[in-house]
Formats: sequence, structure tokens, C-alpha cells
Amino acid sequence: MIIAYASLTGKVKHFADRLQKQLPECEFIKVKKTTEINEPFILVTYTFGHGEIPNEVKKFMLSSGRNIVAVAGSGEKNWGEHRYCKASIDIAKQYDVPLLHNFEKMGYDSDVDIVATKIKDLLQKGMI
Repeated sequence: MIIAYASLTGKVKHFADRLQKQLPECEFIKVKKTTEINEPFILVTYTFGHGEIPNEVKKFMLSSGRNIVAVAGSGEKNWGEHRYCKASIDIAKQYDVPLLHNFEKMGYDSDVDIVATKIKDLLQKGMI
């Protein structure tokens, strides 16, 4: 399974690094504007500005969105509840995939545990 992640400030990368320790069988790929994934993947993304999907994620999803199976998101509550993790919420709705979890900034260890458990459950059930 591929875990694609988008990180602007390094917070989501830190989350992905901790997630990789729990999911060593998964391949982790940093999303760039030119990234294209032609097999099922899970996306972990940040929210940009006032609740927007980051530009590199928008471009990535144009080429690879048909292969997304789930999403998780990072955000900051100090931008307002209506903007908190809005990118992951919007992607889940737009692509009709499960929203695994939302977490603040780089997430706590408990957030990593939640996402890892949900991914393992999806893998065991053969859903991905």
C-alpha cells in the first residue's frame, strides 16, 4: 500500500515518519505537483490558508485521484473550526472515500496510532 503525503512545514512529514514506523510494509511518497500514482493509495495532507486544498495536492489529484482509497488530514484549530482540516474533509467528499482521521499540526502519538490501526483494518478486510 502506498501512503502519499503532502507537507509544507514538515508537520505532516513528521506524522508520516512516525506512521511509517508502524506500517513498515507501506511505501511512503511525498506529494509534489508532478507526482503521479497509478495504484491505490491513502493520502495524508495539510490544509492551506483559509481551508484550501494545497496546490500540489490539487494537481496530484487531477492525475491520481481515481486511485485514492482514503484520506487523513492535518490542520490547526486556531484558524477556526470551519477551516480545521477542511482539505481532507473536502477530498473525502469529492472522491467519496473514507476520512480516516483529522489531527492538529503534527499530531499526537495517539493520532498516529488511530490512523495506523484504521489502515491495518482496511488492509485486513481487503478493502485496499
